[in-house]
Amino acid sequence: MSNIDHYERARLAWPILVSLSKQRKTTTYGELGNMIGVHYRACGHFLGKIQEYNKEYGYPPLQSLVVNKITAVPGGGYNATRTDDIKATHRSVFEFNWESIKNPFGK
Repeated sequence: MSNIDHYERARLAWPILVSLSKQRKTTTYGELGNMIGVHYRACGHFLGKIQEYNKEYGYPPLQSLVVNKITAVPGGGYNATRTDDIKATHRSVFEFNWESIKNPFGK
């Protein structure tokens, strides 16, 4: 049985993603993994928790700001929007008032 807490990792990632949104920037899976101390391959698991939350509440896909370093689009687990117009998706994320939402995964 795994003792990995994807919700804790989502809690750590949330403010980073909100900050990126304010800066109108994206990051790669590797960069985000380095920021929270996990391997880039682990990012999809906790980003999936963020994706589920945003879908449930009708928020823009904040997790879309994490992209593949080669393709510049989110990876295979991303299903919030089509990736053929990811720039429009990013604009919706950048324009949303994320400060109005408390980190749903904790502190």
